[in-house]
Amino acid sequence: MSRDVVWLFGRGLMDAPKVDTFAIRRFLDYLGREVGAGCRYLLLTTNWDFLLQREIDVAFSAPWPKIKGVFHLNGTVEDRLYANRSRSLPRPTPLLLEDDPAERRVQTIEGNWAFNLMIWEKVFVVVGMSFECQTDKFLLHHLSEVQDDLPIGESLWVIVNPDRASLDAVSSRILKVLPRAKVNLVCSTFSRWQDEGFPGLEG
Repeated sequence: MSRDVVWLFGRGLMDAPKVDTFAIRRFLDYLGREVGAGCRYLLLTTNWDFLLQREIDVAFSAPWPKIKGVFHLNGTVEDRLYANRSRSLPRPTPLLLEDDPAERRVQTIEGNWAFNLMIWEKVFVVVGMSFECQTDKFLLHHLSEVQDDLPIGESLWVIVNPDRASLDAVSSRILKVLPRAKVNLVCSTFSRWQDEGFPGLEG
């Protein structure tokens, strides 16, 4: 692939006994080895955990140039001193719950930074996000306000979810706010998608 890719990860529990970060490590390895040298990645998550940037810091002894940043759209339980190398923001984004009203998503440095990077991207991968809650719909709404003038308006969205009904719902929500976008649906778990060589990202 010759274009930048944005990866969005759904909610998870960081310290549960059965948490296995192998899929994250394998995903980072794939980005490092298999994808074009010119690609850089913007990583967005609604997770409160910081497994993703922790695995980045474990895997790479220096800041990884392929990553533009790891942004927590709904806040994080991370020690907000930002000691890890994949984040360098001066203050936290407030924690948001799935049942919070849309007005709880207030402007923050982190959110504005992530949004301003998103609107210039053309390839998005959505893993485990439904855009069903009001705070996430708020994000899509604001993307729609700029889509006529910026690359996101004609973007490609690869949606990965093992539930077909959820895939169709996410596709509908995205196309409603970005009608010129294209959507590739992948009915699969994230791990199986990796096993199969990331279908939907061809070309």
